[in-house]
Amino acid sequence: MDIEKIKELIIGHFEGNLTGVEKRELVQWLKASDENRKVFAEMADYWGIAHLPYFASHIDADLHENFGMSLNQRQELSQKRFSLFLHWKRLAVAILVLLAVSGLSYYSGYSSQDWTDEVVCFETVVPLGARSKVVLPDQSVVWVNAGSSLRYDKNFLKEKREVYLKGEAFFEVTPDSLKPFVVKSEELAVKVLGTSFNIRTYEDEEEVDVVLLSGKVDVYMNRPVVLKHPVHLNPNEQLTYEKGSEKVFKREVEAADICAWVTGEMKFTKAPFSSLIKELERKYNVKLKVETSALLQEQYTGSFTSEHTIYDILHEINIDGKYEWKQNGNEFTIHDRM
Repeated sequence: MDIEKIKELIIGHFEGNLTGVEKRELVQWLKASDENRKVFAEMADYWGIAHLPYFASHIDADLHENFGMSLNQRQELSQKRFSLFLHWKRLAVAILVLLAVSGLSYYSGYSSQDWTDEVVCFETVVPLGARSKVVLPDQSVVWVNAGSSLRYDKNFLKEKREVYLKGEAFFEVTPDSLKPFVVKSEELAVKVLGTSFNIRTYEDEEEVDVVLLSGKVDVYMNRPVVLKHPVHLNPNEQLTYEKGSEKVFKREVEAADICAWVTGEMKFTKAPFSSLIKELERKYNVKLKVETSALLQEQYTGSFTSEHTIYDILHEINIDGKYEWKQNGNEFTIHDRM
């Protein structure tokens, strides 16, 4: 395919104005070789960086020219010119990291794109020990917690506002009365117009929680036998679904405390250590092995900021010196003091 034609198709795809015929041409080019897909992925990363609000005003004017340059250099295998493109991309990423550090928070994640014949899916996957901020095309903001993933397709804003979540995320949804915002998980769906709320739906946990901080939400269960009608939540209310019993509960909570993880904090009230283990493991990317039943039953009330380390927390839970712990890599074993 002619180099200029490829350039037009890729830019047209990012701008969302390809015809059906042009979409099929681009898909065929992508299917032709791993090299073509690699070029597209690198340009997609660049496009994403260029359209973050901070960078848009700085490099939009040069966007089309530099896309063309990068693609031409790929075709001509001119390593020198292509390295300039990579340098610019690395510089943008470095600036993002610098901004994150200066904000006293650590954000991490990676994005990918899955091709079918017609649809591209955008996914952000966040590793253990990190959290990531995602700005959706409608300017809604999502904070994705450790060990979680968020996915949406390219028609997110055109046809509907729908995302898919595994793990935990906090949403600040931009109001749009014509296009409700829907979060889907394996067990349930949450429908809103404009609000702030938290969903916790980890596969390895027995409960799924939806907590409303502000606005209004309706929660729908994916299996009608569990709940035939949606549950409406008001601020500071939490819906809990128990996977084993398939029961649904609603209760009042301090939503701000539950959502505090967004700023790197942990807040808990009369929580048994057994319920904190998974949260600590995800936050600090460690494995906790508890060889004392007494510790699992102990209840804790308190809070930790992003500045506290796992060592700080282990010291606090053992303030009266009843336990000992040893470390092997990222695994900590806790047992009764001999």
